[in-house]
Amino acid sequence: MISNCSDKTLLVAEDDRTTRLILRSYLEDAGYRVVDASTGHRIFQLLQEFSVDLLILDIHLSDGNCLDWLPGIREYTAAPIIMLSSEEALTSKITSFDRGADDFVVKPCHADELLAHIRARLKVPVTSGLKPKSTVNGWLLDTEQQQFFTPNGTSCDLTPAEYRLMQLLVQAEGKPIARQRLCEALKNASYIPTPRAIDIKVARIRKKLEEHHGSAVALMTVHGIGYRWYCE
Repeated sequence: MISNCSDKTLLVAEDDRTTRLILRSYLEDAGYRVVDASTGHRIFQLLQEFSVDLLILDIHLSDGNCLDWLPGIREYTAAPIIMLSSEEALTSKITSFDRGADDFVVKPCHADELLAHIRARLKVPVTSGLKPKSTVNGWLLDTEQQQFFTPNGTSCDLTPAEYRLMQLLVQAEGKPIARQRLCEALKNASYIPTPRAIDIKVARIRKKLEEHHGSAVALMTVHGIGYRWYCE
């Protein structure tokens, strides 16, 4: 195992089971943690469950085309995305980059070549165009680590979807955000949240804030509208 890779989690999406298992084996042997998917639906599930450092996505999966999902994936993560394809068509490459991918590798490729692409991409700092850190009333929103910290420095252990919701509320600087707006922000190709689903996520976030800080009073309900994060 390579120790300097051991803290990196990669998401691999490939619909061919044999290829997926071979990829996973190569990457784990190189020292990476790996979560894998065979469908676009599973990609979005994993992005809600794990904080990934890099994604390797085959363009064609059993339930659709990854190029169509790239904008939605970018709603969840700013991590580097490497597209895999047996097609060398220039249009596929251009579309990949235009929709949010960072790299494009043509299959079949040698494992060492793919590992070189991964190492190169992980050297590039992940940025999202947002302030790296925002502090409100002592609470810290860290967009680089995609974590939310209490005033005493404890991480609230939010899922990626919960973090995204808190990111919207905190960066609204005290202004209320409608439930429907939150639904739109969390929507992707395989998940269309309802206002009730937003209420459930907020309830879970409040529980975590109470567990880690003893209070969730800053996450306020604005009756008839939605939610806001209290700013003094």
